[in-house]
Amino acid sequence: MTEAVPRSAGEWRELARSRFLASIGRPTPISRRRAPRHGRPPRTGGKGPAVLLSATFAALADPTRRAILERLTAGDVAVTELARPFRMSLPAVSKHLRVLETAGLIARDREGRVHRMRLVARPMKDAVEWMAAYAWFWDEQLQSLGRYLESNQREE
Repeated sequence: MTEAVPRSAGEWRELARSRFLASIGRPTPISRRRAPRHGRPPRTGGKGPAVLLSATFAALADPTRRAILERLTAGDVAVTELARPFRMSLPAVSKHLRVLETAGLIARDREGRVHRMRLVARPMKDAVEWMAAYAWFWDEQLQSLGRYLESNQREE
């Protein structure tokens, strides 16, 4: 009887895992349940529009990340140059860059050992379009507030 050829990376991992466990004399576990991930939020599914929009707003919420994006509007900048004006370590700046990369707001290009970052405007454009869809609501709310304030000033 021949063994079925694995077709995906997951099947290859499972085959390698079962062969390793067999080689050290341990039975393969019955359950394939994973241990809980304590201290971390659960993983979300794919990168749908809602997830990407949330990641964009989360990345833009931090003033350091906004300052990094502002510096990148002038053009591509090396990571060490980006880190220079901030009073934090290079690994701390790298964490901010990782958040921005995950949100799709920046992209990394490597030139030898130098990592250059560049701005990617598409996620911000999507955020602006999302906010523009609610502009009518806020315009109406502000006009209503203006009318209310005018009527109170006339009464005084």
